[in-house]
Amino acid sequence: MRVQLVFIALIFLTTSATADISRPENSFRVVGKLIKVESSTLEEAESESSDDVEQMDWSTSTIEVSHSTTNDLGNTETVVLASSKFVDGEVVLTGIVESLTKVQIRVQGVEEENLSKTALIMPGGDDISFAVVEQGDPYLSDFLILVGASRQAANATKKFSVSGSLSSKNLDLSMARVDVRGTHFENGNRTMLDLGYVMLQDGWFLIEGDIDEPLAVTINLDSGTRYWSTPAVIEPGATLTVSFDESKNLLTAWANSAGRHKHLVESWQRSKEYLAKVDEIVAARTRVSLTPREGTVADLVAAMTNDGDAASKTMVANDTQDDHTDSTEPDDEGSTQSVQQTNDVPTKSAPPPAIGCEDVPTDDIQVSIMELSRASFMASETGRLRAEQFQIQKYALQTMAKNWDDPLDSLLAMELGAYSVSDANRNEAFSIFDQLATELAPDLVARRVTPRRELFARNIAIDTNERLLVKGQKVPEFTLADVDGDDTSLYRDILKQNKIVLIDFWASWCGPCLAMFPYLKSIYNNYSDNGFEIVSVSLDSETVDWKESSSEQQLPWVNLGEIEGMKGETAVNYGVQSIPKSFLVDDKGCLLKKDLHPELLKDALAENLRTDS
Repeated sequence: MRVQLVFIALIFLTTSATADISRPENSFRVVGKLIKVESSTLEEAESESSDDVEQMDWSTSTIEVSHSTTNDLGNTETVVLASSKFVDGEVVLTGIVESLTKVQIRVQGVEEENLSKTALIMPGGDDISFAVVEQGDPYLSDFLILVGASRQAANATKKFSVSGSLSSKNLDLSMARVDVRGTHFENGNRTMLDLGYVMLQDGWFLIEGDIDEPLAVTINLDSGTRYWSTPAVIEPGATLTVSFDESKNLLTAWANSAGRHKHLVESWQRSKEYLAKVDEIVAARTRVSLTPREGTVADLVAAMTNDGDAASKTMVANDTQDDHTDSTEPDDEGSTQSVQQTNDVPTKSAPPPAIGCEDVPTDDIQVSIMELSRASFMASETGRLRAEQFQIQKYALQTMAKNWDDPLDSLLAMELGAYSVSDANRNEAFSIFDQLATELAPDLVARRVTPRRELFARNIAIDTNERLLVKGQKVPEFTLADVDGDDTSLYRDILKQNKIVLIDFWASWCGPCLAMFPYLKSIYNNYSDNGFEIVSVSLDSETVDWKESSSEQQLPWVNLGEIEGMKGETAVNYGVQSIPKSFLVDDKGCLLKKDLHPELLKDALAENLRTDS
C-alpha cells in the first residue's frame, strides 16, 4: 500500500532550552505537532465503512501534561502541570517543576494507551517534542509518540544511551520510528519490556533510560512499510550508536566503549565470515531480478507431500508462549502422542495410526505450516544464505553460552537466541540453564533463568505435538467452558453427536481468523444438518475480549474459550504455533485434515458426508 504523508507543519519548534532566554530556570516546555497520514485506499475504506469511523476533532481536544502524586492520606492524585489545544496543528505546553519529574503527555478524555506517553521533565531542560499521528486508514489507531529524543534516565549510575543518525536515498524514513525492546517475565508470563520508542527527527534519534542490570534487547527501525532489527546488549553506563547501511539492508549497533555488547554481539557481527555472508546476500538479491528462480515453493511442497492444503493457509504469528503446561495423560478418549515438556524430546515424526483410526489413509501426511514456512524460506538462494548467516550468529552465541568466564554472559547469550526450537542440538540448552541456576544469584535465576527454561520446554512441546498430530492420530481430549460458563467435552459432548467436526482455534485480535468466519458460516449452513459441527476455541487473554467478539461475530456453532492467550494446555497439546489453526476430525477423534482453506474444507465434507449430501 502506497502511503502519502501530509504534514500539518514541516518543521518542529526549536528544541533548545536556551533559545528562549526569558524562560525561568525551573520551567519546562513540551511542543507537539499533529501529523495526518493519508492512505491511497482511504476513499475505498471510507465508502465501505464511513458510518463506523469516528474522526477526532483535534481542534477541540485538550493535550495535557500531568504527573501522579501521593496526598497526606496516602491516596494517589493526578496533578495537571499544563494543558492546551492544537492551533493550526501545533501545540505548546509550558509550566514549572522544581525537580526531575515523570509526567504523562496525553490527549485528555481519551482512554486509549496509544494516545498517551511517558516523559521525564527536567527543570530548565531541553524541550520535549511529540507528535499525534492521525491515521488515514480507519482500521488503524491514531497514536501519540515522542519525536527525536526519549530521555527517561533519572539515575546517572544506571543510565544507558542508544542514538543514531539514520538516512536513506531511496527509502522514505520521514515517519520512521525506532524502539529498544526487551522481554521480562512476570508470574511466569513473558511480556515486552519497552525501553524507549521515538519517531526520527530529521533522521536523528536518542533513547536514554535506566536499567539495573545487563539486558539482551533488540533495536528496531520501522519505516511504516519496512522493518529492520538488530540484537544488542545494554547495561548501566553503556552507550550504543546505531547505523543503517541501505546498500546492505543492514541495521547494526556499535558500542562506544568496552562492554558486554562488544563481546556478545560485535564479536560475530563484525567478523569477516559474517560480513562476507552479508555481501553474498546483497549479491544474491541483485541477481533475483536478473535471473529466474530455480524451482518454486510449490515444487518443493509437491516433493515433500501430496497434500497442499496447508500451502494456502493464512497465518498470524504466535505471540509469547510462556507457561509450563503438562499434557494430558494417555487414555481412550484422546491422543497418546502429546508430550510433556521435559528435556527428553521425541524425534518420531510419523507415528502409526492410532487404535480406531486404521481406516484413515496416511499416505499423504500433511506438512505442518511451520515446516512449509521454513521450506518456503529455504527455497530461494537468498533464503539459504540468510539461514547460513543466522547459523554464524547462533554458533557464536552457543559457543559463548557454553564457554564463559562470567555466567551472566552465558545467560545473555541464551537470551540473544543461542538456541531455538528447530535446532538439532536444542536439548543442550537445558544443561546450560541448569548450570546457570547453580551459578547465578537466586533472584536472577527466579526472574530470568527458570521462566526462560520453562518457556523453551513449552515451545519444544508445541513443536513436537505439531509434528506428531498428523492424519490417522487421535486429537487430544479437552473440556472447556462456553460463554455461559458451561463445560463442554470434545469427545463426550460433541464427537458422539456428530460425524465430522472442525476444531478451529482463533482469537478476537486475529484478523485472518475473523475474516474466515463468513466462509465457515456458509459451509456450516450447508452441512450442519448432515452431521457436521464446528467447535471454535478462543485463545484470547481476556474473557471480555472473547465474549464481545463472539457477540459481534454471532457464531452459530459450539463456541468455547481457553482464555490463557496461547499458553493454555489445549493449545500446547494441539501444537498451536499460529492462528487461525484448524483440525478436521471424525466421530472417533481421528484426524482427517488440518489447516483447511474453506474451498478444501468443502471438498473434504463432500467426500466424507457424500452419502448424506
